[in-house]
Formats: sequence, C-alpha cells, structure tokens
Amino acid sequence: MNPGCTIDTFVDDVPITVTHRSILKFRNMIIKVARMYSSKCRKLDLVLSQKSVMCTSDYQLSLRLSRVLRKEGIRYKPMHHARDLGVTYTAGLKHSANAYIVRHRFLKTQKRSGKVNKIAKITKRARVLFSGSQFSANTWGHQVAHLTHMQIDSLEKRAAQATGIHDAGRCRSLALIIGYGPRGHPVARIIKEVFTEWFKTLRNMTKLGHTAWQNLTIAWGIARSNLAGKYSAGVQHDKVHTVKTAYGIMHNVIIWLYKLGWNPMHLCRWVAPDGSHYVLNDLNFPTHLIVFAVVDSYNAMMLRRAAKHRNGKGMENGIDFNSLFQLKRSKHFKNNYQLLSAFETAVAGALWPNLRVNEAYPDVSPYCARCENEIDTDYHTIWQCPCNDLIDSDVIRESDHYKGRSMVESESEPCLWLRGILPYNKTQISKDDIAQRRFFVLVGDDPPPLRFLALWGLLW
Repeated sequence: MNPGCTIDTFVDDVPITVTHRSILKFRNMIIKVARMYSSKCRKLDLVLSQKSVMCTSDYQLSLRLSRVLRKEGIRYKPMHHARDLGVTYTAGLKHSANAYIVRHRFLKTQKRSGKVNKIAKITKRARVLFSGSQFSANTWGHQVAHLTHMQIDSLEKRAAQATGIHDAGRCRSLALIIGYGPRGHPVARIIKEVFTEWFKTLRNMTKLGHTAWQNLTIAWGIARSNLAGKYSAGVQHDKVHTVKTAYGIMHNVIIWLYKLGWNPMHLCRWVAPDGSHYVLNDLNFPTHLIVFAVVDSYNAMMLRRAAKHRNGKGMENGIDFNSLFQLKRSKHFKNNYQLLSAFETAVAGALWPNLRVNEAYPDVSPYCARCENEIDTDYHTIWQCPCNDLIDSDVIRESDHYKGRSMVESESEPCLWLRGILPYNKTQISKDDIAQRRFFVLVGDDPPPLRFLALWGLLW
C-alpha cells in the first residue's frame, strides 16, 4: 500500500521505517503513514504513546514534520536519536552521545564488578556471574556501536578479575582463555555477536530485492575505503572522501575485520590473514564457520602477545586448545579444587618461585625454601629440586625420564615444560600424513604437564 514503508513490532514497540531518495516524496510518505497508523489506532481504541518520537537524518525536517502532524492531533516528538533497550537509532548518522552512553554503563556497573571480584576470591565459579550479568550490562547494543580499545581493555580486566586467578604476575590473555574458553572470553563473544547479527542482516536484505542488495554492496565499498586508512593493518584502498561513512553494524564489521588483519575486499568475499578466501555465494552456508575463523584470528593475536610474557615462549604459533581443556576436564581435577586452582594459576603464568619474588622484593632470599641449596627458579622447582623425590606421586615418579629432555627444551619451549601449555606444533599433523594414514594413536605414559601440575598442586 505504501512502497518504501515498513511497519514492524519489536517487543512492545512499533517502529515505522520510511526511505526515499526524494525529500518531497519522503515527507509526503511520512505524513501519509502517520495518518494511517493513527487512524488504525483509533479504530482499535488504542492510544498513541506520548513517548512516540520521530527521528530522521535531518533534524530540521523532523521539526517541520512534527509541527504538521501536531496540527492534526498526531504527536511525535522530534529527536536527534531514538533509544530503546539500550540500542540507539540515528537514521544512519553518527551518534555524538554514543561514547557517553557506553562510559555511563561501565561506571554504573563498577559496584557490581567489585562484588563479583570479592566472590571470585572465595570461589572461581564467580566467573559465571560475569558471563551472565556483567558482560551484558557493559556491552548491550555493541553490535551497532563499536567499542573503543580502552573500553575493551577495561572489559577484559574485569573478566580476568572475575576468574579468581590472582592478578600478581598474571598473563591476562591466558587467564581469560583458561577461565572462559578460547571462544567464550569477552572479546570472542563480542566478535561472535557482531558477525552473527551481521549475517542475519544479510539474510533479511535478500528479502528486500535485488536493488536493496546492490545498494548494500555499493555502501560496503564506500565504507571499506573510508575506514581503510585508519583501521587496516597493511590492507590499503583508495579513499573516498566525498561520501560520508555510514555508522552502524556494517561500520562495526569492517572495523573488526581490518583490526584482525582481514581484507574485506567485497561484501561477499573476505580474505583471512593466512590468505584464505571466504566467498559467501549462498547465505544458507553455515556462516558460523566464518565467525569462528574471525574469532581464531583474534586468539592468534592474543597468543603472539602472550608469548612475550614470562615463560610464554613457544606459544606464538598457537596452542592446542583441545588438549589444554581435555586436561582441565580430566579425572585429575575432578573434585580436586586445589589442583584445579593450581592448574589455572600456572597456565596464566601467575606462579611465584622465590627467584621471581626476589626480583620484586630484594629482601626475600632467592634460594629454594625446600632444599635451601640452589636458586629457586621455575625449572628448579618443577624438575631439579631433590625434594621432589620425596613426594609420593605416581605421576612424578613416572615422568622422571623427561628430566633430560626438559633441560634441553625448556629454553625454547618454556610454555610446555614450565607452564603446562602444549604448543600447537606438537599435535599438528601434516596434510601428507593425513592423506597416507587414517589412524593416529598416542603412545607413551603421562605427558610432562601432569608432573608439573601434580607437583604444584601438592605445593599449593
């Protein structure tokens, strides 16, 4: 009845959207639809809410339209932006107060964060309070409003504190991964929610016809070019300065792709940092695979940064998350909270042998408190100290034959021998081997991480 107009329902609201290239026709369409909607409401004995607002890309036009409709008894308050359920609508314009809204959310949840941190000191299960409550309170509506680096950094700090792993000397990246999972930590959730919503939007756009899809493709190219100079990591394009970049979910998606080293060369073709091309010819394709690939790109960046942390060398090319979390869920930690706490603390690099304590507090002796003969380094505590032989543990006795190998490899891969993190190259199988063999079996006894964890669990 009114081409270019859509009337939807969203929870308890009725958003009416009108679009047209001509200002005159756009003005007439809005007035016509407003009259029609008001008439329908009266016939159904419904009252138009006094909170009804009108938001267009031109505020002066909103003022003029509201005056015309007010004369007919139809009241819409002109607004620069409309906000409900935490999501701000600006008719395609940048929201000047968006940064203030996000900052206000972080300030408003400070007390909640403090309470979660206190509970986390008692039990590590307090992290579910962050995942279920605090994360949503801080990030609601982030799909259409890109969070700044400082806001993401603040969110990660709060998430790390909620894990219950003490922050002294802790590697935040590994604390978040071991606490929430490689695809469950805050930034991974943000990326998944942004891109999942984006693919839903694409599926809805296909229902609007070929013209709408063509306009979206053109808008993608303009936004990509305008954002390339500021956000791309070595992926540059010709800038288009004559057209303003649209702000919203598309803007957010392109920024994330650039930040993670992807090349959003086309609406339906993205190039990953490793050169892989993701072509979206069919929207029925399982798009969660692309979402996971984007999340994995962020995790790879985290691990390269974490490899510079204490005893982090060896994880710069990735770690085997499956082995790490299989170990966490294994029988060794079942109903053993003490050992599980030691495991998470060790993986996060927050263990403090006496030498490390001495580096921070020179008054403390760097010598081993058990044998009192040698300097207490990480390697000495786990592998060299003669007092380890006095510990009654089958895992420690059966891993003694690793001592020679640990002495050689602990310098090149301290993440494995001193923190129990298995590098990805230890379990990676070449494509040639996969083509030739069908079955792969692990032969041998308990891997060295079990000795490492059993020892620290007993000393905890």
